[in-house]
Amino acid sequence: CHEFLYVNGRVNSGRIDIDIAEILVYNLNMAKYKFKTKPMEHQRMALRKLYREWGGSGALFMEPGTGKSWIFINLWGILHKRDGVRRVLYVGPLTVLGTIEEEIEKHLHSDIPRQVIRMPRRMRRKRLILKQLNGRLKPLVIILINYESAWRLKKELRKWKPQVITCDESHKIKRLGAKQTAGMLALARVAQYRQVATGTAITRNHLDVREQWRFMVNAVGRGRTNYPNEHWYRINDFRDWYARTDIYGRVRKLRHVKEMREIIRTQGIVLSKEDCLDLPPKTYEDIYVELEPKTKKIYQDMAIDFVADLKEAIKSKDSVIA
Repeated sequence: CHEFLYVNGRVNSGRIDIDIAEILVYNLNMAKYKFKTKPMEHQRMALRKLYREWGGSGALFMEPGTGKSWIFINLWGILHKRDGVRRVLYVGPLTVLGTIEEEIEKHLHSDIPRQVIRMPRRMRRKRLILKQLNGRLKPLVIILINYESAWRLKKELRKWKPQVITCDESHKIKRLGAKQTAGMLALARVAQYRQVATGTAITRNHLDVREQWRFMVNAVGRGRTNYPNEHWYRINDFRDWYARTDIYGRVRKLRHVKEMREIIRTQGIVLSKEDCLDLPPKTYEDIYVELEPKTKKIYQDMAIDFVADLKEAIKSKDSVIA
């Protein structure tokens, strides 16, 4: 196995210069795999960590706009090519399922045969689709489903035995005892590879991370082997160690924050836009939308009223409005 030196966006191996997008495949020790879109440096790093160092499971705590979807979509492709994975379950908010379907078409190379199934709205149709699916199909089967449906269909999904489960916007499963969280933790037991991805892993305080982390490392059941340390096993121990609470259980002060950050970085990537030096510049585009007649009239009336109020404010020299 050769070792390669990355220099100024190029890879130098003896006398031959090889592009990063090409050498990444060799450096990951994979079967032949092609990227449809060229990765940015932080995406390449994240993909290498996920596949090579963490065995396909990890956390992507990256800000929106940093390219999380490219990472886990190409991870699916690599796992299919290298490890023969054929069943992928993507779980996310209902509003982003259409976007992910487009992202798969955009980033996953056409030489990977796949069947992308975006689950319909009716529960009866979803159950029928899952019943008809054959786990022995050779193409990569990717099911796109929302959180509310996933926990209701956990029995059918467990029977289908997804090999990869990706929880996008994983802060949806942060609350212990919620049906969504319990459903995803139950599904974690059947999957060999698990990823969590969100730009807002912590919405209130650092205690939001525990259930997301439990899903990712499959820390489910009575065993303590997959927990980072003894404080993570029981929720009361976890809260007492990492926070000071009042008599009502409300967090007043966080403790051992540095320790938690170190634990997260052992199998997670925390990235902000400021850390991604290779992000493309912002582009601005005007999008014109044709309104329905009724809606158009409401906006026109609102514009007229606003102009009238503004003129009146200027005449009265109201500095707050004008």
